[in-house]
Amino acid sequence: MPLATPTVYIPTLEGGERLAACLSALESQTTGTRIVVADNGPGEGCADLLQARFPNVDRIGFGGRNLGFGAALNRAVATGGEGPLVFLNDDAVPAPEFVESLLAAWEESGAGMVAGVLLKAGDPDLIDSAGIICDRTLTAWDYLTGQPVACLTDARDPLGPTGGGALFDRGAFEAVGGFDERIFLYYEDLDLALRMRIAGHTCRLAGDARAVHESSATLGRRAAAKYR
Repeated sequence: MPLATPTVYIPTLEGGERLAACLSALESQTTGTRIVVADNGPGEGCADLLQARFPNVDRIGFGGRNLGFGAALNRAVATGGEGPLVFLNDDAVPAPEFVESLLAAWEESGAGMVAGVLLKAGDPDLIDSAGIICDRTLTAWDYLTGQPVACLTDARDPLGPTGGGALFDRGAFEAVGGFDERIFLYYEDLDLALRMRIAGHTCRLAGDARAVHESSATLGRRAAAKYR
């Protein structure tokens, strides 16, 4: 039987040209997708941008409130969609085969999670993140960060995907309760990956699912708010 069309969910706070670049790249994917923007922006957020330039993209707004990363995605997923869940940061520009490669890894492995690869915007030959790993203190680390893309050929699978470029089996995601909404921003993907692992799911690295990523573009790489 043919797979249901995957739904790509994108959280955004500022919208603007960063989001527009992401959406334009999704329009050129080699497989069909439905796109849902979870709009954490003030007022009407990115509504005007979507209406004018991306009328086929669905928007879920929250009355001008910023719910945080995980809560916004949970609400967006709950409003509908079919097929596997693809989560993508609004500061990521996916290659045309991004979604197709995630799907291929998911079908082949039967894993509950698939990690995409985010490449450094300043040097796309280097990896920004190929998923997440953690140490015994449960501190999260971007897998293969700073390594050349050539190392993806024989890389092992990570603990879980980064929330900025991931595929989740819809049923598995819903069964563990989605993202923990007590975590406003950062580390919510580690928490979810750990609960998915406890539930018996594995993660597969999709080395060909690549997107160029402007890391920590919303708050900045060394912002105090990020570390809090």
